[in-house]
Amino acid sequence: MFGILHKKHYREVLNKIDATNNDNLIRFFRQIPFMRFFSQKFMRELHLILELQTYNANQIVFYEGVPADFVLFVREGSFEITRTFDDKECHV
Repeated sequence: MFGILHKKHYREVLNKIDATNNDNLIRFFRQIPFMRFFSQKFMRELHLILELQTYNANQIVFYEGVPADFVLFVREGSFEITRTFDDKECHV
């Protein structure tokens, strides 16, 4: 016995999943003070180009002095910022 999912229904399912993810992301961004003022249209467009990343504990994401070409929005978890002064690591 086989179950068949037609292309039309497959696309409907994907669209529902995408809409749910989009709604969740917009709710997340609305919690960030400066993002509250952006339009729904902008938020939907942002969702299309956003890359979700997962980082491991103690993974280094930025190095001091190295230009970054991205912005991180932390949705879950926590992070620590450290800086080196006189060859000693300090937590900021």
